[in-house]
Amino acid sequence: MAIENSKFALPIRTTKVAIQEAQADIKLGMSGQQITFKTRWEAVNSMLMGGFRMDNNYLVCGASGHGKSYFLNLLHQDLLDATLNGKYYFPFKVLHFNFEMTASDEMLRKVSSKVKMSYGDLLSSKRPITTTEYATIDAEMQKLDNENLFYVEKAGNRYEIKETIYSFQRRFPDHKLFITLDHTLLVKYLDEKSEVELLSELGKMFIEIRKDIGCCTVLIGQLNDKIEDPRRREPSMHYPTKTDIHGSKQLFHAADSVLILHRPELLNITDYGVKLYPTANMIFLHQVKARKGEIGVVRLVQDFANGNILPFNANSYRI
Repeated sequence: MAIENSKFALPIRTTKVAIQEAQADIKLGMSGQQITFKTRWEAVNSMLMGGFRMDNNYLVCGASGHGKSYFLNLLHQDLLDATLNGKYYFPFKVLHFNFEMTASDEMLRKVSSKVKMSYGDLLSSKRPITTTEYATIDAEMQKLDNENLFYVEKAGNRYEIKETIYSFQRRFPDHKLFITLDHTLLVKYLDEKSEVELLSELGKMFIEIRKDIGCCTVLIGQLNDKIEDPRRREPSMHYPTKTDIHGSKQLFHAADSVLILHRPELLNITDYGVKLYPTANMIFLHQVKARKGEIGVVRLVQDFANGNILPFNANSYRI
């Protein structure tokens, strides 16, 4: 028997309200205003229907060393780049849960791409930086000082993450939030009995937050060791799939878009996939789930020595 006006009842919305909101989305697109967050990679923007969108959850995965943190770091730079996103139609703040690296380390990576020096070079790993070089580095670091990017370095459980997000939203009620988390495996346990349960609850929590405040969320996840299985030397087996994602069922279901950064060169694969694409210095960015778009692959070029990921001339193709 249904209970009316109960404090336990879930909210109910009418079809009319749903139609009005859908019409508002269409009219916003018609307005000509910038409604997606652009990246430096045009092919990535195209694959994501114009770029990253509010009210969407993105999962970006990859094996260790395949470029996940580099990708996220460059995404932060692009979000705050006035030439790319200075005309975004609504004020926004970026809240980054950087559980894997310190904010200072992330700043070193950011400035690395600006001054064309590696992370190691910035720390004088081979030779001391000159005073002239430091002056250039310092000037670029001052440019990175941005009031729209905030860091949360201390790892927490899902309840603490949720409360931090809502507290931040209350602090900036007139802004939309772009939330990033690096890394899902570094989230602390609350009352979960296993890692699978933790990832499941984390995924469900971010669905709830997205629906509640309409934010954009980018979660960094991990691939399991299935991608390194020698039996996958067959070209048709090269491509990463849902089952290669650690905690695949839970996080895959929670995401509107799932992206996998893959460097087959690190697996001693010289010719990639059925079309035998050369792999030297290449990153293959697969979109394996697209709730609001199409699956596909974009080719990028790793330039980690200069803190960058570059576009490739013949960028896009479908699997």
